[in-house]
Amino acid sequence: MLQEDAMTDALRSLAAELDELGNEAEERVPEIPDFQLTDVLGRGGMGTVYLAEQLSLGREVALKVVNSSVATSATLPAEARTVAQLHHPNIVQVYAAGTAQDQSWFAMELMRGKTANRSLFASAEDVARLGVQIAEALSYAHHCGVIHRDVKPSNIFIGENGMAKLGDFVAFQAAIELLKESNQLHVIEEVYRKAKSSQCCEGPVPNYVQEIYAPFTAEQLSAKIAELLSPVGICAEVSVIFQTIEGLHEACPNHTGDWYFTGNYPTPGGAKVCNRAFINYIEGRNERAY
Repeated sequence: MLQEDAMTDALRSLAAELDELGNEAEERVPEIPDFQLTDVLGRGGMGTVYLAEQLSLGREVALKVVNSSVATSATLPAEARTVAQLHHPNIVQVYAAGTAQDQSWFAMELMRGKTANRSLFASAEDVARLGVQIAEALSYAHHCGVIHRDVKPSNIFIGENGMAKLGDFVAFQAAIELLKESNQLHVIEEVYRKAKSSQCCEGPVPNYVQEIYAPFTAEQLSAKIAELLSPVGICAEVSVIFQTIEGLHEACPNHTGDWYFTGNYPTPGGAKVCNRAFINYIEGRNERAY
């Protein structure tokens, strides 16, 4: 009996030590350059997702620290780079990836909303609409050579409805890509700084987002839009037919409503909305700009 009691006490002691070690490992937050980790958004078999701030850009992101048993520091950055090449409205954007203290991590777009397994759907049409979006995202990823091996409701995030997202406009995407290709990232940083400072101003403010488009001609933007919209594997050349602003004015000489194309908003509030939308884009905020 004494031996059994001693064995039981030893097992309990060992279990307590293991629990303590597990809690320490779970609570140990890695130090990642340029990111300040705050709250835990969720834990799963892949790892832990933190709410974090990217200090250099002042934006909130979701940062996942991957369990060492799931992926090695050599494979995860390569996989993150592959996913980062995907540009689709139904695929979360990856911002950065790396390793810290022997742990792999990647930062991604912070989504506001709920996962599908925690969402209530008002009608069968809502479920069907979600299914179409998931199918389109998976089809696009497959065409790009990326296979999602863990599709399940808890991995499908449903964002808030009615959001104005500047990144959804293909002309904006084209301008951003052209700035990256021509090593003009400083333009993005300058516009962000100006737009951010304008938020505390009273009265009319300039539409600083116009500076994103300024370095490029309509022909350059059109060519990049065609490139972005070309389906993977298509053999035919894709072109975008467009009307120039000058041609628009010539065709409609008495109509000044060209703000949708030029950014010359007829009201002061329009410029503020555009600047706010750009701030949301840079900071990864999925919320209304108005």
